[in-house]
Amino acid sequence: MAGSRIVLGIDIGSTRITTVGGEQHASRGLILRGLRSVPTQAITRGAVRDLNQAAQDIDDSYSGAMYSSGLSHNEAFVGITGRDLLSLNRKAAVHINNPDGIVSREDVEVVIDKSLPKQLLPGQQIVHSMVREFTLDGIRISRSPAGMIGRQLGVETHVVLGSESQIANINRALERVELKVRSYVLN
Repeated sequence: MAGSRIVLGIDIGSTRITTVGGEQHASRGLILRGLRSVPTQAITRGAVRDLNQAAQDIDDSYSGAMYSSGLSHNEAFVGITGRDLLSLNRKAAVHINNPDGIVSREDVEVVIDKSLPKQLLPGQQIVHSMVREFTLDGIRISRSPAGMIGRQLGVETHVVLGSESQIANINRALERVELKVRSYVLN
């Protein structure tokens, strides 16, 4: 496993919980090593109905995938769904104040933060966000613009909002089987 990193994904659906484990190799890409899918009645439309059963079903799925793969990892990308999840795209822009026009990492962080919603409904939280694209002086940039020269830095982000209680209950079920969320992913 030298030169690789372990990747774990758990899809928490309305009728099944599926776990996949694999290795990410720089030269060979992602190699799937283990898969286990179990039915569940503990979760409906992304909401936990029975915390103990949800934790047991997650553990069954996770343990099966890890056993069949021979891997061991406790940090997962977690796919979630639900009627309370909302997906939206947001844009923001900032002027580069550096006299030589070099975009700093701080400029990148500021424009990303500016693109995130600040006023959320009560009980709502940002579940996930990711950059869709940067622009520098109106030109699309395929990677981080830090170190490039320009005057106007723009960003378009994709943001997923969800129910605080829904996410907290999923976290509790995962914590009961000693799993950590690396990132949530909208299904």
